[in-house]
Formats: sequence, structure tokens, C-alpha cells
Amino acid sequence: MAILNGYINLSKIDKELIQTNAKGEKILWLDLYTYDSPDQYGNMACLRTYNSRTRGKAYIANFRKKDIQGHGGAQGGTASHQDDNDLGF
Repeated sequence: MAILNGYINLSKIDKELIQTNAKGEKILWLDLYTYDSPDQYGNMACLRTYNSRTRGKAYIANFRKKDIQGHGGAQGGTASHQDDNDLGF
């Protein structure tokens, strides 16, 4: 498992693209691109909006692999787990 983190640049979102769905919630359609290998800046994915009326697109976020060292998982760290079926109370 990989955790990607980044931020969304809200200034790049065309406010005309924000729509209201059937539940009355504000939504924004997005495209998420993932890369087979990191780009020159270490990014593993990007998030983009697209305006079909103007044919304009805006890249609003880049994501990098989050370092999860020491937290278990596939990238390292150890976890101690003892299962003796004793609930302890």
C-alpha cells in the first residue's frame, strides 16, 4: 500500500466548474492521473479539472509518496502482535 500526500491549489479551480448534485451538495469533477514512476520532482500522481466549454484544463494538485517508515506496513517498521485469545478483563 502507498500513501500519497499533497495539497489542492484552490486558486486554480474555475468557480464555474463547481456544480450542485441531486442532493444539493457542491461537487467538482476531477481527473486523477497516476504515474508508473516518479516525475523529475518526485510526484507520483496529479489532479486535474477540465472545462469542456472552454477546453481549458487546470492542474490543481501533485502528490508524492508519503514516508511511512516506522509505522509498520510494506515500507518498514515492525509491529509486535501477540494473540493468546486472552481478553484481559
